[in-house]
Amino acid sequence: MSIRDSRRRAMPSLAACVVLAGALAIGATAAANAADAPEWTVDAKSSQIKFTGRQMNVPSDGVFRRWTATIRFDPKNLAGSSVDVTIETASAHTGNKDMDATLESEKFFEVKKFPKAKFVASSFRAKGGNKYEAVAKLTIRDVTQEVVLPFTLDVADKGAEQVATVTGKVDVSRTKFGIGRGDWSDTKVIADKVVIEIKVVASRKK
Repeated sequence: MSIRDSRRRAMPSLAACVVLAGALAIGATAAANAADAPEWTVDAKSSQIKFTGRQMNVPSDGVFRRWTATIRFDPKNLAGSSVDVTIETASAHTGNKDMDATLESEKFFEVKKFPKAKFVASSFRAKGGNKYEAVAKLTIRDVTQEVVLPFTLDVADKGAEQVATVTGKVDVSRTKFGIGRGDWSDTKVIADKVVIEIKVVASRKK
């Protein structure tokens, strides 16, 4: 085998090594970015998940009293940010016992069979200033739909901590999740659109 032939055979191997090294470097950077997104602790007393529906065009409000959230977010590292919210469907509270019981029933949340709802976001878009969008999967009654939640983020320094306040609002179709069955499925009686509003206050150490 000539020296020239040896060099020709070596060149593809060298190129493969370079490509592999580059791929590993990119993977390591992505992993570092994901680890860099800081975790925030939610202040449950100052936070709220609210929903508003309309029955015969009359608005009806409620809140979910029990939910948890794991939040990792960094405006400078959106690729490494994520939000995972778990909501107890039986905690829906409207201030009306009859309505609350209806929401728990099999025609609405069917809480015994579907005790949890999930909101999981792993994609975020900066929209300028303090405005962002979260692209998320919302799961209710084991039905999952993609939703885009526009939100604002305000961060303030308070001593050794940073305190973030997030507010946002998104419209969802109740019928796509199978909420409101039988007589309650008529969108002329109960509007299909339900507005979900969030306010989340969370903190982390600087």
